[in-house]
Parts: sequence; C-alpha cells; structure tokens
Amino acid sequence: MVFVKVQSRPQISWRNVFIVEYFGPLFIHPLFYFGSKLFYKEAIVEHTPVQKICFLFIMIHFLKREFETVAIHRFSNNSMPVRNIFKNSFHYWVLSGINMAYWIYRPGFTSGHVPALTSTIGMAFCCILWVYSEVSNFLTHIILRNLRPAGTRVRKIPYGYGFNVVTCPNYFFETLGWIAICLLSGSLSSWLFTIVAFAQMYQWAVKKRRNYIKEFGDAFPKNRTAIIPFIL
Repeated sequence: MVFVKVQSRPQISWRNVFIVEYFGPLFIHPLFYFGSKLFYKEAIVEHTPVQKICFLFIMIHFLKREFETVAIHRFSNNSMPVRNIFKNSFHYWVLSGINMAYWIYRPGFTSGHVPALTSTIGMAFCCILWVYSEVSNFLTHIILRNLRPAGTRVRKIPYGYGFNVVTCPNYFFETLGWIAICLLSGSLSSWLFTIVAFAQMYQWAVKKRRNYIKEFGDAFPKNRTAIIPFIL
C-alpha cells in the first residue's frame, strides 16, 4: 500500500481506499458464516439455502469489486486524505459487513418475510435478477474504462449499454443487484445497507449528470435521467 504526502497532509490513493473498503465484507462475512459459534449461542450445523445463496452472492460481488478496482477502474483523482478511509470504510465494514452478516447467518434464519420469494420460482427470480445486475454492472464499468486512456483524466460522454437512458447505469445495476439480495434474504439489515448505498449513489449520479452538462453542454443528451431510467 502506497502513501504519499500532499500539502503536508498524508494521502492514500483511491485505488487503495477501494481495496481496503471491499476487503471488509470479504473478511467479515466468512467470519460469521463459518464461525457461528463465536457469535451466537448455538453453532449452525447446516445453513439454509437462502443463507448459502446470500453468502455466495455477497462474496462474488465484493470479489468482483476488488478485481475491478485492480484491473478495470481508471481513477480521475489520484488520492484522498488518509483519515477519510475510516469514514469511507464504515459503510462497507459495518453496514454491509457486520450489520448484514450477523443477521443473515444467525441460527434459525429462514427468511420468509415474503413467502412467495422463498419458493423455488421466487428464489430463481432473485438469482436471475442478481446475475443480470452483476453482469450489467460489469459491462458498464468496461465502457467507462474504455473512455479514458490509461494515465489520463480525459472525460467523454459514455454511450452504449445502459448509458443511452441513464447517466450512471453502473449505480442503477448496483442497486438492482442489492435489491435482489434484499428480496431473497428478507433481512431488514440488507435493506438498510441498500437504502443508504442508493442515497449516496443518487447524490453522486446527480453530481455527475450536472458535471456532464456543464462540460459538454448541448452535446450531452438531456433525456438521460441520473440513476433510474425515465424516473430519477
């Protein structure tokens, strides 16, 4: 991990910040999933199908995020103050880490808040929605990567998969993937994380849309909403 010093304030690269943030859930979820006797009165002998699927999806999601951070993303800003890493990490280490893991993997957890979604058809729907969302999110990140030559801060108007109707389809698909997990798990903890995450991504999307309009003027399609197609 590389630290630099800018204006007498210790800095850390955005890439390293993301790596640290996403490592939290990758460490915490297996801890609760495999070490249930450390956190609950009784150890889990066999996890439910819902618990197994949620664990698999959450791990794949954050492994994907780590891969994208290392191999896909090209950052417009080089660094941020080191102290900010603690604030940024709270969202992932606590809300999507401890908060979700404790409740989803607890003994006796069977979901069932929406019985139709725990049926075979309901679970299949949630799984298909999650896969679609994750693949779509990845494709939008590839499009963004190809817009910016390595080592530059070039900004261009993105077009293609999702971008023709939404300014930030990567945020939209990210939210859709977490909604799939919320519906599958029926856990209020997952809804809490998803709502907080969406609120933050909405602010980012509005800001990015405003910046696109400011920089590119009439060349930027005004019919593109910020984060939800045709709505928001």
